[in-house]
Amino acid sequence: MRFILIFVLILCACSTPIEQKQKRLIKIKEVTFPLGFAPSRINHFEDNNHEFFGFLDYQTFKKFSVFNSKGDFIYSFSIKELMERSGKQFNSFSFQSIDTIAFLSRSGTNHLVVLDSIGNVLLE
Repeated sequence: MRFILIFVLILCACSTPIEQKQKRLIKIKEVTFPLGFAPSRINHFEDNNHEFFGFLDYQTFKKFSVFNSKGDFIYSFSIKELMERSGKQFNSFSFQSIDTIAFLSRSGTNHLVVLDSIGNVLLE
């Protein structure tokens, strides 16, 4: 009896139509970020109704750059010295605030470093 009830429930669940919702993305404006390098990672940060975009190249130029949502340059610094000194490859980052960024090294080593907007180490 129990198996018949389970079978009926499964049958009803499978026959119930699932309504799929589709959302369309609307292009609002086109923004160009003049980086000068191909980014390995990109991240987004919002602060007081302002949007900022961070771009990290940890392979070639070993550089981190930040732009606003209009494509205006905010700041940039090199992470080459940090990578050479620590012997780590920092391939991930997260904004803590507009002028504080946490960098995480490759999987397995999990070395966390927090830098300010000019590349000074705040926490290692």
